[in-house]
Order: sequence, then C-alpha cells, then structure tokens
Amino acid sequence: MLEYASQGHAVATGAGYGDRYISVLTIVNRKVARWRDYLDPVAVFEAIGWPPHANRVQVEAR
Repeated sequence: MLEYASQGHAVATGAGYGDRYISVLTIVNRKVARWRDYLDPVAVFEAIGWPPHANRVQVEAR
C-alpha cells in the first residue's frame, strides 16, 4: 500500500489543486500483478471548471 500526494495547476484554467492518493498493489513473483488507485477526482474537476458553472451545486463548509 502506498500513500502519496500531488500539487499542480490545470493548464486550461491556471487554477491550483492538490490531491492525496492511496494505491494498493498486489505483488506476485516479484512483479506487480494488480494496481488499484483511490483518489478524490473532485479536486481536479474543480480546477478545470467541470462541470460548467451553470450545472454546479454550491456546498458550504460547516
């Protein structure tokens, strides 16, 4: 299992974003047999402006 993070910016919008990931690997005979990634795609979606503003739902932090 791996845990890692990334930070960057969307080329199309210039908006910054950060995300954290978990990867679960299965090793068989010293080779990667399976690799599953878990992440929050919303961080990237927001940075690229998807979905368009007209369809967005505002969520307020509490």
